[in-house]
Amino acid sequence: MPNSSNNKRSKKPTPRKTNKAENVEKKNINNKENKKGNKKKKSHSKLKLILKILLILFLLLCVAGAGVIAAMFFGLFGEEFEISKEELTVGASNTIIVDKDGNEIANLSSDEKRKIISLSEMSEYLPKAYVAIEDKRFYDHNGVDIKRTAGAIIGVLTKNSSYGGSSITQQLVKNVTNDKERSGLAGITRKVKEWAKAIQVERMISKDQILELYLNIIYVGGSNLHGVELGSKYYFNKSAKDLSLAECAFLAGINSAPNVYDPFDTSKNQEELSKKRTAKVLTVLAEMKDQGLIKDEDVYNAAVEETNAGLKFENGNTVTNSTYSYHTDEVIRTVIKQIMEEKNMSEELARNYVYGSGLTIYSTQDSSIQAAVEEEFAKKKYQIPGRLLKADGTKKNEHTQAGMVILDHATGHVVAVGGNLGDKNSVVGWNRGTQLIRQTGSSMKPIADIAPGLQEKVITAATRYDDVKTNFGGKYEPGEWNRFLGPINIRECIRTSQNIPMVKVMRELTPDKAIEYLRKMGITTLNDNDRSLPLSIGGLSEGISPLEMAGAYGTIANDGVYVTPIFFTKVVDSNGETVLTPKQEKTKVYTEQNAYLTRSIIEEPLKAGGTAGYCAIPGMETCAKTGSTDDYVDRWLCGMTPYYTAACWWGFDNDQEPLKYANGKVYSVDGNNPAGQLWSTIMKNIHKGLANKIFSKPTSGIVTLTVCKDTGCISTSTCKNTYSEIFTSDNTPSTCEGHGTQTICKQTGKLANDYCPEKETQSYGGNMPKEQLGLWRTVGAGSKVGNEQVKEVCDVHKKPEEKPTVENNTTGNNTVDNSTTNTNTNTNTNSTNNSNTNNSVNNNNTSNSAGENNTSTNTSAGNDNVVD
Repeated sequence: MPNSSNNKRSKKPTPRKTNKAENVEKKNINNKENKKGNKKKKSHSKLKLILKILLILFLLLCVAGAGVIAAMFFGLFGEEFEISKEELTVGASNTIIVDKDGNEIANLSSDEKRKIISLSEMSEYLPKAYVAIEDKRFYDHNGVDIKRTAGAIIGVLTKNSSYGGSSITQQLVKNVTNDKERSGLAGITRKVKEWAKAIQVERMISKDQILELYLNIIYVGGSNLHGVELGSKYYFNKSAKDLSLAECAFLAGINSAPNVYDPFDTSKNQEELSKKRTAKVLTVLAEMKDQGLIKDEDVYNAAVEETNAGLKFENGNTVTNSTYSYHTDEVIRTVIKQIMEEKNMSEELARNYVYGSGLTIYSTQDSSIQAAVEEEFAKKKYQIPGRLLKADGTKKNEHTQAGMVILDHATGHVVAVGGNLGDKNSVVGWNRGTQLIRQTGSSMKPIADIAPGLQEKVITAATRYDDVKTNFGGKYEPGEWNRFLGPINIRECIRTSQNIPMVKVMRELTPDKAIEYLRKMGITTLNDNDRSLPLSIGGLSEGISPLEMAGAYGTIANDGVYVTPIFFTKVVDSNGETVLTPKQEKTKVYTEQNAYLTRSIIEEPLKAGGTAGYCAIPGMETCAKTGSTDDYVDRWLCGMTPYYTAACWWGFDNDQEPLKYANGKVYSVDGNNPAGQLWSTIMKNIHKGLANKIFSKPTSGIVTLTVCKDTGCISTSTCKNTYSEIFTSDNTPSTCEGHGTQTICKQTGKLANDYCPEKETQSYGGNMPKEQLGLWRTVGAGSKVGNEQVKEVCDVHKKPEEKPTVENNTTGNNTVDNSTTNTNTNTNTNSTNNSNTNNSVNNNNTSNSAGENNTSTNTSAGNDNVVD
């Protein structure tokens, strides 16, 4: 503040008149410059707009002027909008779906008649109402209304646009192509393509066919409802053929923004909306009368009276009563998606084409297997009530859910799908078998660790790891779901689903390599966040669907060949022509031999002490792996027989709700993992009556060797604990280093010689090669394993030097040399002295005190060389 005050006082006063005059003069100059600049900007903006409009008008005239010009546009834009006449026609005949035996399992047109109807099934005034308000010259133009379009352009120029310039045919094109670009050059290009496509459509199908298709695919409001039949049901709880003239005018009147006028939306001011709805309806009625679409004056007056009195809205049920199996749901979804991609159609048009074009879809459903799935999924025992509550006090989960997929792994045909526990209440509902994505837990181990580890020669079935608390770098120290088991081989690890050995496999294999294999097996949901060690035990950022898990396990069942799972084999039109076949690929992921070994390893959980013993199917070779995530939020069972591969998930849909009792006990069904119980019951049922069968064994490339169970290596004659194991001929373990006993010098740690004062006998052999890699660190004490064999002999302790003997030839009083006498005396004394026994042989001093000092020194040196 002081500085500010001083600055003010130091300024020289300026005459107010002069300063004001200068400011006014500057302001006038600036205003003149700004006006000139603004005039230039406005002039430039108008010029750009005029040029743009002239260009659009020119193109419009070109398109509308001659078929030759239109054909030029067709050639210019080509495949971007090419649609066949058959694909644009809403067929009158039903589309049916048949199962693998040719039995009809769904009739889409009859089941979905509320979605697709013909003009003859509509009130006579309904198409007229749309034509009157949307495109009154519809029956006169060739797809583009020149007058209407020009008017719309001029409206943009004058900022007095009250309607759009698109004809009904153009609106149909927009709904079909999903080309929504509206700005810049891309917007102009889109408009030109739209005109060209509209003209092309007009040449393919009749005006009535265009109108019928348009009225069946337009958005009508509600929860993503399309088509006037569902619109009629939603607003008036009646079919389109029963609508009054006023009700027809209402549907046409709200066409530009249905949800804005929704009478059932309580968040809106319905009193105000009622006035707007009335005005809309009266406008449509007036247009219809002026255009001669209402011939009877009394009919018109009755409609006006009904409108002014207030239309009576009644929200009807827009969900059909008929439902399909979850397998059929996926057939419909897959076919629509493929048609959208291959035919460049919008979803609405593709759906209408599938539902109403008289197609026959040959699905892969085995109806007897589908029935077995649905029967088991309907049982109440799998529906554990949810406990967590939302803020409003309602449950986050009504009850547990499940999803399952069963496929014929040899062909890739999906034969059955379970998508919901309990009754199926929707036509095409949420399908947990194919759409749900969840973390997999230990069911990931065979496909992320075992099969890739065998293929990359990181492991064999005999490889041993120390299952103890382990640090893998940073803070990653995973635990065990039950307890640490110490030294364990791959088979034992999978039997009881131990975690630590699998993380060790992944550490050497690397997550990148594992993901490479998983993607070859059809897993599409992994991302960069999954490139970490938790991948080995199913700790994923998103997860995997039961469908993709079944496909991956099917690769192992199918001798290492991944076959894309499919839900249909072909789609045939009413003329018997095949119009669609599924996209299916075959990929060789593993050798036949490694697939065989992987299957043999994942048979272990079904053996005594395994986690899935209840899943064994009598007479069938069965492989299975359980999976659980933290707090048992997700439960899995994935497995296979020579006939089928299946993957099943069970848990809550929302908010990762734990599946434990308050006392920590885990929820189960019939005492088992619920996903496993579903899998076991269904798979046992569908295998009844099938011939007993085992998987085929490769004719070559498999060898059986005797293994040292302590090391996982090929045994030697000194190995006492051995067993037989199978290997691929190109991936066998190293030879065991041998076993035995050895006497060690405690001071040097080398093999003891005859003169070492302290010795101990110890066994050698039993070291696990993988634990010597240095890729992880044991936390605390590791498991006790055998010592290494020592081959170097102690060279510190040696035979004592022999002293010459002095003879006494004197018969009188001879004098004896004191040093010699003292030495012998000292030696003899020390030999009987417990404290100096071990070092007396090294003492040649003549003094006892000197001898004690030397003993102390030697003992200390000996301790420095002891190997612990």
